Amino acid sequence: MCYSKFGKELGMAFQIYDDWLGIWGDPLVTGKSACSDMVEGKKSMPVLIGFEKSKRFHKRWMKKAITQDESATLAEWLSEDKVEE
Repeated sequence: MCYSKFGKELGMAFQIYDDWLGIWGDPLVTGKSACSDMVEGKKSMPVLIGFEKSKRFHKRWMKKAITQDESATLAEWLSEDKVEE
């Protein structure tokens, strides 16, 4: 494997983990509020997979911006619908 391919793969792995932390990460560890990526409207990897695996999540996402108050519920939906795995 050449170094550039290794670097690209490592960068992708880092970004996927960062996307996961943006929804399910511990705020005391990450330094940002839980579910902040959803509240900011970021179409991260979990959100994109959620569009495919969770009809209720996708339906809610398409209506309007996600609020901090409801973000925990949406994160639960993603977990229940096997997106976190």
